[in-house]
Amino acid sequence: MAKRGKKEVEANKSEIKNEEKSSISFKIPNFKQMFLKPSSFLNSIEKQDKYQPLIRDFVILYIFWFIISLIITAVASKVPFNSELLSNAVLGFVNGVVFSVIAPFILAGMTHAILKIFKAKEGFLNTYKPIVYALMIAIIYGFIMLIVGLIIQFTIPIDSSMFQAITTVQDQNTVIQAYKDYISQPGAIILLIINLIAVIHIFVFSVMGIMKFQKMQRIKAGFAVILAWIIIFALLVLLAILTSSQAAIA
Repeated sequence: MAKRGKKEVEANKSEIKNEEKSSISFKIPNFKQMFLKPSSFLNSIEKQDKYQPLIRDFVILYIFWFIISLIITAVASKVPFNSELLSNAVLGFVNGVVFSVIAPFILAGMTHAILKIFKAKEGFLNTYKPIVYALMIAIIYGFIMLIVGLIIQFTIPIDSSMFQAITTVQDQNTVIQAYKDYISQPGAIILLIINLIAVIHIFVFSVMGIMKFQKMQRIKAGFAVILAWIIIFALLVLLAILTSSQAAIA
C-alpha cells in the first residue's frame, strides 16, 4: 500500500510538472486544421480551461507579426534607419504588447455581454476561446496581406496619390471618384478580395466557436458577433474623431 501511495504521489508530481512545462512553452496552434477543419480544431480545444496559455500564444503570435511587418514596411519604404525610427519602433512594440493582451478581452467581453442578453449560461472563458483564436486567424491573414502587398508593390504597384488630393476637398463626388480610381487598380482589387475573405472567415469561425462552447443557436451567435464588431468599430471611430478634434484645437 505504501509503494502504491508513493507511485500515485510521483504520478501527480509528474502531471504537475507537465502542466507547468506546457504553460511555459509556446505551442503553435494547428493553423492548418483551424483553416481547413474548424470543427475538428474546436473539438481539440474544448478542454482548454486556462487563460494563460491562450494569452501567451496570442501575444507571441502578435509580436512576431509586428516584427515581420515592421521589417517588411522598412524594406518596402526604403526609410533610412535613425534614432527617431528606433524610438517609434520601440513605442509601437510596447503598445502592441499591451494591445495584444487587452484587445481579445475587450472584444470577448463585448460579445459575452451581448450573449448574456440571450441568456448564455456558460462562463466567459467559453466566449474568450473562440474569439482569441478568431483573432489569431486575423493575424495569419495579416501575414498573407504583408506578403501579397510586398509582391504587388514590386510587380503592379498601387497608386494612392488620389487620396492626397482629397484631404482638402469637400466635394463628395471628388471623394467618391478618388475611391473608385483606387479600387479599380488590380493590386487594390486583390487586397480587397483577401480582406473580404478574411472577414468572412473570422466571422464564421467566431460563430462556430460560440455556438459550440456557449451552446447557442447560429442566429444568436452570429448576431452577438456582428453587434460586438459594430460597437467596437463605432467606439474606435468616436475615439478617432475626439482625438483629431483635440489635436485641431491644440
